[in-house]
Amino acid sequence: MSPINDLFNNRKLRKLLLALRLPIALVLAAVLVLNLDRYWFWPGLAVSALGMLLQLWVFGCIKTREVLAVNGPYMFVRNPMYTARFLLIAGLILMTGYLWPLVVFAPIYYLYMVNRVKREEPVLVEAFGDAYRDYCEHVPRFLPALRPYARGRFAFFSMENFQRQHGVVNLLAFSVFYVVCYLVTYHS
Repeated sequence: MSPINDLFNNRKLRKLLLALRLPIALVLAAVLVLNLDRYWFWPGLAVSALGMLLQLWVFGCIKTREVLAVNGPYMFVRNPMYTARFLLIAGLILMTGYLWPLVVFAPIYYLYMVNRVKREEPVLVEAFGDAYRDYCEHVPRFLPALRPYARGRFAFFSMENFQRQHGVVNLLAFSVFYVVCYLVTYHS
């Protein structure tokens, strides 16, 4: 496991992938669009849209490094953004009808998520101290709790936070992409 963790924590590789994320995303989007499947389009869209909606809610609940996020989806799980992005991407893959990429994607994403959270948690402990430690004692890292965190509010959404997290851009970009996928699938 150590070589895998070393790979996911390699600063140079992370920096390179961050710099190349837009070209990589465009290539993957093109591959996806060229492989859409009519039968799998709607189930995949439903899963992806669920992930997108969860991600948008997360955007409205987080004020990075300023306020400990305990509201909305953060009442049930400490890392709802990673769950949201997993669903969003898994749904896109599902739209192609090819299931083998999901089998490859799921463990890679899990390892990415675990390593990223291991880097983030010490930063959160330093920033929020005992409040974060208490939160960690009551809210699981990845799998949602059945009982919500008592100090959070379920019906929470801040438009200021949403805008700071580029929620509008994400919403527009994915809406346009979903429309393009629909048009390619049913009108080309």
